[in-house]
Amino acid sequence: MGWRSIDRRAPGALRENRGHAPPGPHPLTSAALQPTQERIDALNAEAYACRHEDTRRALALCRQASALAQSIDYVRGQAYALLRTALCEFILARDHERCKSRVQHSLTLLRSLADRAGEAEALNLLGTVHSARAEHDDATVAHRQALVLRQALNDVAGQAGSLNNLAISLRRLAHQGEAVDCLRQSLALAQQVGDVRAAGYARLNLGLVFLDQDDPEPAAEHLGQALIDVHSTTDRALECSVHTALARTRLLQGECDAAQRHLQQARVLALATGDIGDLTRVQLAWGEVEQAMGRLPAAEAQLRAALATLRRLQDREIEADTLRLLAHNLWLQNQAAPALSLLGEALALATAQAQPNVAAQVHRLASDIHEALGDPAASLRHFRAYHVLMQPQQRSQRETNRQLAAALEAAQQAERRKDEALVALERQTEQLRQLTREDGLTGVANRRWLDLQLPREYERSRRFGHAFSLAMIDIDDFKAVNDRLSHAVGDSVLRGVAQLLRHSCRGSDLVARYGGEEFVVLMAETAAADALRTAEKLRRAVQAHDWASLHPGLPAVTISIGVGSWDPAADSECTARDVLAAADRQLYLAKQGGKNRTCG
Repeated sequence: MGWRSIDRRAPGALRENRGHAPPGPHPLTSAALQPTQERIDALNAEAYACRHEDTRRALALCRQASALAQSIDYVRGQAYALLRTALCEFILARDHERCKSRVQHSLTLLRSLADRAGEAEALNLLGTVHSARAEHDDATVAHRQALVLRQALNDVAGQAGSLNNLAISLRRLAHQGEAVDCLRQSLALAQQVGDVRAAGYARLNLGLVFLDQDDPEPAAEHLGQALIDVHSTTDRALECSVHTALARTRLLQGECDAAQRHLQQARVLALATGDIGDLTRVQLAWGEVEQAMGRLPAAEAQLRAALATLRRLQDREIEADTLRLLAHNLWLQNQAAPALSLLGEALALATAQAQPNVAAQVHRLASDIHEALGDPAASLRHFRAYHVLMQPQQRSQRETNRQLAAALEAAQQAERRKDEALVALERQTEQLRQLTREDGLTGVANRRWLDLQLPREYERSRRFGHAFSLAMIDIDDFKAVNDRLSHAVGDSVLRGVAQLLRHSCRGSDLVARYGGEEFVVLMAETAAADALRTAEKLRRAVQAHDWASLHPGLPAVTISIGVGSWDPAADSECTARDVLAAADRQLYLAKQGGKNRTCG
């Protein structure tokens, strides 16, 4: 059936090298009343710690951290608040499109801060969101990128999490051998660092692989150990998933009472965490158990409730098998016509989602119904389709094991080659990025990159309702430097000003050479008053620099700055170019007013 591996692995497991507070609870004292970076870090860490135990509370903490980070312009705190907000909303099955947008925004900020651990965490969550949207190729790419970063950081527990999530994406792409290999690597790494939670996730997903093959014995072994692992953690979502999988295992073993006991515990956990996806899987499993016990109306109610939620969440992969189960229920209640109608929907969906196992079971049930209705031709047609789909699965267990072992060995070799290729590609990509983004003389962004980023950053600010500012900067009397002291000295001045600008700005600001002796600084999420203060800080830094150290005849170098801003309450027709033009006008006023000044 179409049960999926559970993707609960937190995006980032090892906290020591993250540069912020560990993910344990951080109760705030009464003295911590003013917004500080430490308080914001503590809120983000506390939200992360309770994300699976009380997701709604974690979401409230994220929103509080975000508001405080914005109030003091703490970009790093805002980046992690956005990331953790997206994680909580994903767990609560909120709008996946908005969740994806939040993760991408956070990823941009973390990259601007050169926070590689945070970047890996964001990529891991982005892959999970892609997976939920059935974008499995994109999910695989994101998880591989996160894995490469965590390998570079020597984040062993983080690698275990990335391998687990990568296995889920590979499994949904029908790369079962690679998926099992990733899960075994994940388990080995988790055991290496003593991360029982990561080990629990790997064992859970290994158990689900065996359940896909209707092989309950090894599934029960892995899931039983996963339940032992999870009891030493606070991850109630993982515990819920293990109980749900164990319920299905007991059902395959004919132990309906034991299955119900597991589902009762799973339901309590799902309600406590608020995870709609978990609750839906519990409803689906409960429907199967009720049906196996002959309580057909109760089973139908559970299956219809699960189907309604799956459609609301647009979870297409489980929907096909849910339709099959509901059709079987209606057939058992002597409702052949609606049962066949649901099977038609299930077959179309299973075919579209490339789910041959589900499609085979749909054909088998349709064959049985048509035979009972006295339509042997239709029954034979469906049975032949079932037989064709089941042929690959009817090989001997020995042959299956031999092929799996070969696949695992090939996957290990392929994974090593891919890792080497990814490292080389990352190195080449970084070199290409520098060539396409950087100004060759000054090392700051070039005009082409500025032209690309200006509308993107401006539109992002408008979309999230954040202020946006930029500063246009011109070196005063630069032509005289070239004419009197040579272009070589002029080039040194350009490089010196560029470095002063970059070192005096925030990590999230973009410094670019606009042309000649002109520079532009993009300041996202920055109001006009703050932008003017930053610009004045830049002007003073240039004025105070020891320029004579470059050349004994070099006079003091100064800059003039014009600042343009857009406020969320301003004219909605304003464009990024309008803000740039406003800064240019203010620069003209600074020049006319005597140079070496800031106007805005």
